Amino acid sequence: MTAEEYLREITPGCPVCGTSESRQDKADRANELCRRVTQLQHHLEELELSPEVINTIRPRLGEMCGMCQLLLMGISSPLDASELRDRIKLHLAELQAEIDELRHAA
Repeated sequence: MTAEEYLREITPGCPVCGTSESRQDKADRANELCRRVTQLQHHLEELELSPEVINTIRPRLGEMCGMCQLLLMGISSPLDASELRDRIKLHLAELQAEIDELRHAA
């Protein structure tokens, strides 16, 4: 087990985006979204390097937040990597738009 795998195992929250109920503070919403963006970008990079990462993410579906479960709906093998990359990119754009809106309103 690599150090990165170990840290994923002990980090509470969704194994894909990192969100957890303990981090859902309304006053800190922009920071929470930034954490999600960082986590998702990391998984996107992993996916671009190795589509087989789907085989390590998919079994943890039950631990994921609802949004990440939706991202993985219908994704079952490395052959679906292109679709998952597109979904993650779209979700990242949506998150960034919300971050920009929150920061503009502040």
